[in-house]
Amino acid sequence: MRLFKPALTDRTTLPAHIASRWIEILAIPLTSALMETQALFLLISLFTTQIMGTVDAIGTNSILCILLFFHWWAMWREARNQRRGIQIDPTRRFPFTSVDVVAIVLALAVFGVTHISDEGYLVTVLVGIVLIGWAWKRGIDRTRAGYDEDHIILWFKIGFGILLFIMFFSLLGKADHTDNAFDASDQLLRNLPIFFLSGFIALSYTRIAAIRQERERQQLPLKMAGTNRWLTTLTITWILLILASIGTEFLPAALLITLLTPLWLVSGFLIQILFTVLGWLTYLIALGLALLIALLARLFPGGSISQGPAKLSRPPASTPPPVDNLSVLIFHILLVIAAIALLIGLAMYVQKHRRRSKGDMQEEEEIREGLNAAQIRKERRQQRQQSQPTTGALIEADPDSARARYRAFLRTMAEKDEHLARQPDETPAEYQQRFLIETGYKLPAATEEDVPTDATILTSLTQAYTRERYGGRQTQPEQRQYLHQWVPHLLQRLSAYLAVTPKTITHRPYQASRWGEDE
Repeated sequence: MRLFKPALTDRTTLPAHIASRWIEILAIPLTSALMETQALFLLISLFTTQIMGTVDAIGTNSILCILLFFHWWAMWREARNQRRGIQIDPTRRFPFTSVDVVAIVLALAVFGVTHISDEGYLVTVLVGIVLIGWAWKRGIDRTRAGYDEDHIILWFKIGFGILLFIMFFSLLGKADHTDNAFDASDQLLRNLPIFFLSGFIALSYTRIAAIRQERERQQLPLKMAGTNRWLTTLTITWILLILASIGTEFLPAALLITLLTPLWLVSGFLIQILFTVLGWLTYLIALGLALLIALLARLFPGGSISQGPAKLSRPPASTPPPVDNLSVLIFHILLVIAAIALLIGLAMYVQKHRRRSKGDMQEEEEIREGLNAAQIRKERRQQRQQSQPTTGALIEADPDSARARYRAFLRTMAEKDEHLARQPDETPAEYQQRFLIETGYKLPAATEEDVPTDATILTSLTQAYTRERYGGRQTQPEQRQYLHQWVPHLLQRLSAYLAVTPKTITHRPYQASRWGEDE
């Protein structure tokens, strides 16, 4: 039960997080699952038809549903554990829980019922068990990795290798004219574009989500024209991809041909126009070159060796020959070419100038996207320390403010255990994450239903402190009352359950973090 509800006028950093959640929940799982489904379907088809001798294979719809189910299940389980303050050892390779047993049993039951009429039912069930086990492990790994693009790149390489393997067997099947020959040409023709396009879109979505998450963590504005335009383009392409995949799966071939015939006619008409324009341009260029060569031949008549004696016998002309129509035509063509070149150059200059005026911000953002997040934070801290004078005294704060309570919390933890003290190069969010990991297994869960968890209290304190310290916004009275009521309760629990053995070293006085309270 959440006792504190922020006021409507108190804007926090949560809107940016909510705005990017649809990418994490919907876009990335769907696009990555579409990519992996294409390669898995062809591999399973080769195994069931050629090795096991069965006719029916697991369809792309079943594979896609299994991958999405376990991915979303792992995301729900992770959110549930965070909400309840349950810490799972990240070093465990197979974090199997009772919740996972329910998911796997449910998936096996639905899979078995939906494929009960397939030929070679035992082989299908065996392949389904392997697929469900791998999909469960995949969902856990993807949820742990977050916006890590290495998993998508790795599976893109594996899937591409599978497609090449299937293509090799398909070529062997074409060479073999028996009835049992394996031929997946039609499937490759349909699955290859979906595999590559969905892979590129999934990788782009992952990078955009990582950028938005980093900007949200740094409390920076989320309005980036280039990224927003690219996100809109990706979304439209992704929707078209889903519609195309659904159409190729469910619509009959005759209906698809009927629907694609107008598009084929329009594309053929556009290609015909393009080739006509290119043909006329080639003809004009060849005509211009021919006229230019003819003009040079007229201007330099002595260049021809065979006509040299005849031209030497002619008497010298007293007046220059009149300008003929050919010279006028060549002059006009050259003038048109020069005008076209001037217009092209002017357009390129204007476009380059616009890109240069708008590209400084985007170039800096692209450089920052390619850098390590830790390196960026380190550079910003160094710039802040150099631009502001360092003093040993803390700014006087209101005793009932979030800054004062956060200072008291840091001071108590530093006196309790040196390992729980906040490091000089740690942000409040990083310190909160490390503190919960180091103390989560030591603190028992609260028995009262109306008492918030330790993680909830610490999160509210950290957010309120961040708004006061870095945003310059005062904490609302309702949230002050919440901190006044529950922060002492948190300190009392920490003092009771985090008792450590006395140290023989000399205690140093509390020194504020240079990232937090040094100005």
